[in-house]
Amino acid sequence: MNRATVRLAMAALGVLLVSAAANGEWAPGSVHWPDDCGYVNVREQGAKGDGRTDDTAAIRKVLAEKNAVGIYFPPGTYLVSDTLLCGSSKRHFIQGAGPDRTLIRLKDRAPGFGDRNRPKAVFQNYDQPIGKGRNGQAFRNSYHDLAVEIGPGNSGAIGILYFNNNQGSMMNVRVKAAKGSGFAGVAMAQGWPGPALFRHLQITGCEYGIWSTIHQYSFTLEHVRLSGQRRAGLCNTKQRLFVRGLASRQASGVPAIENGSGMLLVIDSDLTGSGPAAITSKSDIFLRNVKTSGYKLAAKAKSGSVSGPHVTEHAASVLTFSSVAKTTLNLPVEESPTADWSKPSDWVSVAKYGAKGGDGEDDTEGIQRAIDSGARVVYLPRGFYDINGTVRVRGKVERLCLMESSVATGTDKTPGWDADKPVFRVEDGDSPFVIIEKFEGRYGTGRPVFEQATTRTLVLRTVVPRGSLGYRNVVPGGKLFLDDYCGGQLTFDRMTVYARQFNPENKGRKIHVKGGRFWVLGLKTERAGEIVRAEGGAEVEVLGGYIYRNRGKTLDDGTKPDAFINVGSSMSVCGIAGDSTCNEIRGGSTKVGKAGSGVYVGRP
Repeated sequence: MNRATVRLAMAALGVLLVSAAANGEWAPGSVHWPDDCGYVNVREQGAKGDGRTDDTAAIRKVLAEKNAVGIYFPPGTYLVSDTLLCGSSKRHFIQGAGPDRTLIRLKDRAPGFGDRNRPKAVFQNYDQPIGKGRNGQAFRNSYHDLAVEIGPGNSGAIGILYFNNNQGSMMNVRVKAAKGSGFAGVAMAQGWPGPALFRHLQITGCEYGIWSTIHQYSFTLEHVRLSGQRRAGLCNTKQRLFVRGLASRQASGVPAIENGSGMLLVIDSDLTGSGPAAITSKSDIFLRNVKTSGYKLAAKAKSGSVSGPHVTEHAASVLTFSSVAKTTLNLPVEESPTADWSKPSDWVSVAKYGAKGGDGEDDTEGIQRAIDSGARVVYLPRGFYDINGTVRVRGKVERLCLMESSVATGTDKTPGWDADKPVFRVEDGDSPFVIIEKFEGRYGTGRPVFEQATTRTLVLRTVVPRGSLGYRNVVPGGKLFLDDYCGGQLTFDRMTVYARQFNPENKGRKIHVKGGRFWVLGLKTERAGEIVRAEGGAEVEVLGGYIYRNRGKTLDDGTKPDAFINVGSSMSVCGIAGDSTCNEIRGGSTKVGKAGSGVYVGRP
């Protein structure tokens, strides 16, 4: 096979992978994670991962570290007999080599896991008991690319008892329980959880696939598969849940979703089973493009019964100021692009090019040399980096992985420092997209962090930039994906933007959409100010949100801005908890109303 043929084959593979991702179907069973990533390797700390040795003590020793820590489980089967508890409630990054290769298995009939009335977790990252805790500072906890298996005789076991605030995620994770075993695959049951993004989560067996009992900051779920649960696929009593791409396959009499008083939004989902209703809810719900099979009703909710088998759209109420169509915009949705980066030869460390991190020296040039080396993936081994200049993301690089590093960007006393100079400038390159992921800016960052100076696609994933301006585009017409993003004010100038679990927390206006398109699944905000302002003929769709005015509704100038401002544009807002005030300015007149638990629709 000649080089041209190889290049064509690789290009075709890339097209296939991106195409599969576009349908939400592709999540790798195997991923590459470099040995010098800066994470703690549990094998190097005494865990065997041979499927026979009890690795509980060795893993617990690693997890007991009180500081922020990345923990890597290389390929293997890690047998455990007790809860794996993280030593602090925040900044624990649990990373596997893919759910086909990294398995944490709870022993058969493990002591303490046999009572369904006293559930006990295999993995747990907050030390409070179920139903207890008052924590809003558990930032940036993640579980990525691994599997958990619950052995027989453990009817009270929870695969992962997850807790997080502001920015955190569970991605490409599988949980499976033996027949009759397992209480819940994943649980959110300590105060106060969220927000977070669960994506490509697969749970087989247990009484409940997902069990959520505490209200507060919201969760966004996308491409979740639940099957073979004994009581409900998803059980939610109080939380705000925003769900897209749920595939539920249940036995007779088991609902796909059992919802209490929590806000529930479900779109683009397929629910198969049998019984009275696929979804039961004591509160109002929003449904769109939901297919059901085998159930008598698609849903039975506070607002009434919803017939199946295909729900085009259901809302408890509609707020509109015109006689135009009263359904949501239903904008076309694209999936975040991805590719196969499983070959170690695709990866290069910035350390090879002089960026050491942690030495107090400027790492800009070393990072730039690594990007310009021709590698597809450039990574920064986890640490503390100083970027006083601008890193230009260009050339062949497709993925810039900062391995949950902390980044400082200089101050006004740094030689050559410019408050308007971006930290990362994304420029034209060989790849149609580039991903920047896994990092946190240090407090006090005084520069714009991301500048998109190209029409090629940019993905910002699992990041907290903490800049004076988290993002800006200086070239219109590009695409931006925000996957589990927490930051300050953002302005999108004639862009196409898709956001999943988006958490701007600044005071004042959060999101300014100047033309183009903005679609968000799961929006959580804090403090006073406009949430979204749309103008210039923009198209805006907000699917689920928690508008949390935790520090008052009044700005420094004494004004109390409404949440959603539609200036001569198209906007739909639904599934909002908290402030749902919608302000429509059209033809010289202003009209104001509240969407409440229903929807707002405004079109020209």
